[in-house]
Amino acid sequence: MKKGLLKPLCLVMAILVAVGILPTGTAFADSMEKTLFPLWVEGVQITSENKGNVLGDGKVRFDSENGVLFLSDGATVKSAVVSVYSDAEFVEYETCIASELEYLTVRISGNVTLKLPEKAKGDSAGLILGGDTLICGKGTLNISGGDACKNASFGLVSVGTLTVEGGTKINATGGNNASVSLGILAYLGAELQEGVSVNAKGGNAEKLSAGIYCYLRRPLTVDGASLTCEGGNAEESVGICADLISVKSGELVAKGKSHGLQPVSNLTAKLSAHSGNLEAYGEKGAMLRTEITAANGMTALISTAEQSEFITWDGQLPLDSDSVTAVQIDFEAFESPLGDVNGDGGVDSLDAALILQADAGLASLDGEQLISADINADGTADALDAAYILKLDAGLIK
Repeated sequence: MKKGLLKPLCLVMAILVAVGILPTGTAFADSMEKTLFPLWVEGVQITSENKGNVLGDGKVRFDSENGVLFLSDGATVKSAVVSVYSDAEFVEYETCIASELEYLTVRISGNVTLKLPEKAKGDSAGLILGGDTLICGKGTLNISGGDACKNASFGLVSVGTLTVEGGTKINATGGNNASVSLGILAYLGAELQEGVSVNAKGGNAEKLSAGIYCYLRRPLTVDGASLTCEGGNAEESVGICADLISVKSGELVAKGKSHGLQPVSNLTAKLSAHSGNLEAYGEKGAMLRTEITAANGMTALISTAEQSEFITWDGQLPLDSDSVTAVQIDFEAFESPLGDVNGDGGVDSLDAALILQADAGLASLDGEQLISADINADGTADALDAAYILKLDAGLIK
């Protein structure tokens, strides 16, 4: 720089400092510091500096403005020990990707692998999602929990609500040699939408192994997706542990050494089906304390402990009986749309009124009406479902 320009430039900067436009000293240094995001990949925290190419291979980047983590074809993310979301006790977990963001979108393109070592240092989870998460994109996400050395091993953990959409395929597997091994742990439930394929498998464990585990009274919804869950060898081996299961359409397969389906709590699980297919298998029983509400045209084949070949269900033997070791059910689609409780072909205030009357004990709904009325798939038809229909009828939502 020319000496003649240096003095005027210093004068301009002094004026900017004096009027408070330009910070000085420590304040100036602080203003230039990088931004830290509560998101870790291979133990590396994402910042404003590395977000465009987190691992330096061009396969992982973070759009901080829209909260989107992009995982590109060929990405193989290794693990590191981190502490996240301490309220949920995910402290010193070996994990590939961990997030404390309130909302995150994970967009997959091509084939992506989150891989933990065969022998993890302790508790392990391939992917830990601290808030509400959407997983989407055209690709396959392979997640392995790794051998947890008698501790907990999870493929995918979602502390918030988990939604999967698009053409995404997820293979989530819990590790072996664990106390508890789960393919997917969904604290607040999960919704799998049209075109999604999920295979969730628990590894060999001491106490519990399950494909998917949803916490107390949290819904698992299959809406046009394909979901296959399987428990490994364990004291309690279950395909799906959930209190509320809704099959709006699609396919659900649950296999366990103990039971295919069972509730998380000591209460009775509720499975509602609008259409689609269900298969459940378990050596101790296909289903444990699971009540099914489905279309009137439901057909089922069952296999009992006494008879290994499938026979047509007679409508009498409880499907959650210990003697029923396998169940195959085809749910016929309703002629009326979801929400059309009175069957007049439309979804409007008349349907909402019928739900409110039933909720108040002034009217009763049959099996097919109950399925149509349970809009939010929480196992009951109540004022929340009626409110949704009223908003829909008023054009406030689509």
